[in-house]
Amino acid sequence: MIDAVVEAESQSKAKELVDDYMGYFNTVRKPELNRQAKEREEEDMNRKKARRVSNIVRMEVDRVVGKGVRVCIKGKPKTEELIPEEKLGKETMRSAYAYTEKHIGPRLKVGNKGGTLYLKIKAVI
Repeated sequence: MIDAVVEAESQSKAKELVDDYMGYFNTVRKPELNRQAKEREEEDMNRKKARRVSNIVRMEVDRVVGKGVRVCIKGKPKTEELIPEEKLGKETMRSAYAYTEKHIGPRLKVGNKGGTLYLKIKAVI
């Protein structure tokens, strides 16, 4: 009989302790854990995004009347090339990608710089 009373008292004390802790957890600890989880998630997203973004390359495109289109990377005069008018009709995209592969690097490493150059050439034509 005494054992049953002691066990009931210990269970009620245990329940009070759990309720006290859950009250503390829900008011203080849980918001802090949620904030930390959100910060970790944002850091992970920033790291992933940073790995996917390639360097910015500014390209200059000018029309040369009667000859074609002059293309160069700003700040690098050695990269200047003239794309003849004959290639601008059907092979514009091929020419743009060939230029970027030659002067910037392969598409898998640098991104779609050839597509950007193609659009700039189309705007100038």
